[in-house]
Amino acid sequence: MKLIFKILRILSYNYKPFRKKNELLTVLFHQVNDNPLTFYPAVPTKVYQETCLFLAKYYEIIHFSEVEQYYESNPTKPAAIITFDDGMYDIVEHVLPFMEKHQLKFNINIDTEILETKLPQDFLRVYDILNSTKKICSYLDADFIEKPIKINYDLPIETENEFTEVLSKLSNDKKRVFTMTMQEKLGMKTENYSRVISKEELGELANNKLIEIGSHSHTHAVLTQIPTQEVHFELTHSKKQLENIMNKNIEVIAYPNGASNTQIDQMAIKNGYHYLLKTEDKPTVIKDSFNFKSGSYYRINQYHQHTELVLAHTFGIIGKIKNVIKR
Repeated sequence: MKLIFKILRILSYNYKPFRKKNELLTVLFHQVNDNPLTFYPAVPTKVYQETCLFLAKYYEIIHFSEVEQYYESNPTKPAAIITFDDGMYDIVEHVLPFMEKHQLKFNINIDTEILETKLPQDFLRVYDILNSTKKICSYLDADFIEKPIKINYDLPIETENEFTEVLSKLSNDKKRVFTMTMQEKLGMKTENYSRVISKEELGELANNKLIEIGSHSHTHAVLTQIPTQEVHFELTHSKKQLENIMNKNIEVIAYPNGASNTQIDQMAIKNGYHYLLKTEDKPTVIKDSFNFKSGSYYRINQYHQHTELVLAHTFGIIGKIKNVIKR
């Protein structure tokens, strides 16, 4: 499949037929580095750079706060937004120098608990533990799991999905017990966790005009899986912390795992969020009736290892091919 998309690029198709002027393309990244990770692998640095340059060629790269002004100016080409979740140090080390060199804007969404713990959120801790310890066949914690989770090194996404399902249903306190117990059982050292952005580094990033900061909740809880009172805390506490650091309003909320519902959206808007980021592999269609100040924006989650696959996924080509095959 990679070869097919590579031929398309060589023939200069560049996926341009899939661009529409009234669409806003939002591309989501998490980690950008060249570490050979099995579980939750990063997008390689070169792949990320090539993808950004491609987007910059065919799209206007903007911030969420600029969407209304841009689409009301009768633009000749669509806009794209490049976003990051989880606050990984990769943003400082690998992303920022490249974006400054090419003067490309981007959005960072922080789950603010990492500023307190100086460690990644619990879902990422699990992947770090699996990547940093010797290979095992399965993992069982009888306090939280009814049957062992198979550790599939050939198809790691299956293992990731199983752990995600387990963690999504646990309270914040229980998630922390789960990850700490797993770390102890598998003998991983705390210093082997992925590095995250510090409070001081975030303050410096906030002063960069290329960067727009948003919330990713406080603890990265999946908001559709927790009580309403906890949802309120996740939304308000993270917003308050970020506003104290930046001394400006936070208007972007990137829902953890992209999950929300109408009630959560209404709570977010009531608490001052204007741009509600969900994860779904399609662009946002900008219509005349679109409410820019309380709108939901879809983001295409990128985790591929080759530029051709990143772009094919971004423009929905993989989905189109799968639909044809199903017929």
